[in-house]
Amino acid sequence: MAPHTQRFAFSVALIARAAALSASKNAIAAHTNFVNSAGTGTGAARGDAAKHIERQRAVFDEAAAYFASPEASPPEVEAVLDALARRVVAGCAGAAPRVLDVGSGTGCLSRRYGAYGASAVVGVDLSPRMVAEAEAKGGAGVSYAAADAVDFCATYAGEPFDAVVFNACFGNFFDQAAALDAAATVLTPGGTVVVAHPLGADFVDELKARDPSVVPHGLPRTEDAARALAPPLGPPLDVGCVDDAAPYYATWTRRPFARLAAPLGLRGPVARGYGRGGKDLGVPTANLPEDLFGDALRTVDAGVYGAWAKLAGDDPAAEPRPAVVNVGYSPTFVDAENPLKIAEAHLLDYEGGDFYGETMALVLVSRQRPEQKFPDFPTLLANIRNDIDVARRALAGDAALRALRPKLAGFLGDGPVEAAVFDAAE
Repeated sequence: MAPHTQRFAFSVALIARAAALSASKNAIAAHTNFVNSAGTGTGAARGDAAKHIERQRAVFDEAAAYFASPEASPPEVEAVLDALARRVVAGCAGAAPRVLDVGSGTGCLSRRYGAYGASAVVGVDLSPRMVAEAEAKGGAGVSYAAADAVDFCATYAGEPFDAVVFNACFGNFFDQAAALDAAATVLTPGGTVVVAHPLGADFVDELKARDPSVVPHGLPRTEDAARALAPPLGPPLDVGCVDDAAPYYATWTRRPFARLAAPLGLRGPVARGYGRGGKDLGVPTANLPEDLFGDALRTVDAGVYGAWAKLAGDDPAAEPRPAVVNVGYSPTFVDAENPLKIAEAHLLDYEGGDFYGETMALVLVSRQRPEQKFPDFPTLLANIRNDIDVARRALAGDAALRALRPKLAGFLGDGPVEAAVFDAAE
């Protein structure tokens, strides 16, 4: 690079840094003023999630007009938002991604994704006034919802997203791990959670110091800190990057499944279910109830698992069957949930008849997602079909899961009622 070019680049960098610092100071001052005049008052510590949400809503309803004004988005901030939208879309695995923009505010970022190839954007914000400002500004392919993001994800029944973005809001969440968990449940496998802040983690720390009732947390500044936030029981998330600078940018990627370090074996007579769902949905299941196994199944986290399975009548020399297993209570059946936790196994490609009363042996070897309550049967069936596809691909293509089969051979097949834990590492 020529000397004059170097000097020019250095000058631009200094100007940008000075502008960012100025914007940061202005934003802190504005934020503090709004916090002081809204909700329950500065420093009102909250230990209750619902009250925390009420406080957030009050603060940002009050701030909506300011955040919709040109003063809140000077040119240097606009450039950062353009770069952020471009980076989010470029980081998605497929073309024309779907984006969930959490804490969308007045839509300053939501409106930008389409210019870089996003096919659909949903903005979610606690503040109805923020959402009203966003809707007034328009934007092709963008819709908005006034809701708590965790609640929104828990009841979402649409097409999954390729990216879920927390821009300039992650420090505000009462429970950051719960927010990540919620985001993972609406992500497609291979999708990305992004936590970003145009002014960096130092700015969030200063907001937290000024009023932790509004900003109770900082941002994870290392990969270990980001990894610690990933939910242990939800869909598995891998840390992608943590760029601790201004702008701040961190990512997690949803894996389709996670291998179990301690596979659980369950063997017993197949019980009749509760007469709703399996065959009607075209996905017959063989059921093993928890009361067969003492505490062994009772302590298993409700969710969807990949498994190896064998029936008592199978050829002992044959390979075990791949299966997808829901462990839980079937919560979608309103007022008719299972009274007991059940392992409901769908044997992939099984074409035989019923085998009630016959011995079935299962070994759960991978976890795909937590058990969920869906709003209707079509949504439930769509998710079951996806669960089957994930289990099929995992059990056919993951070398470590396939390598477990010889170790499990002595358990899989006929035998007495038994629960057993295996060590996947041995």
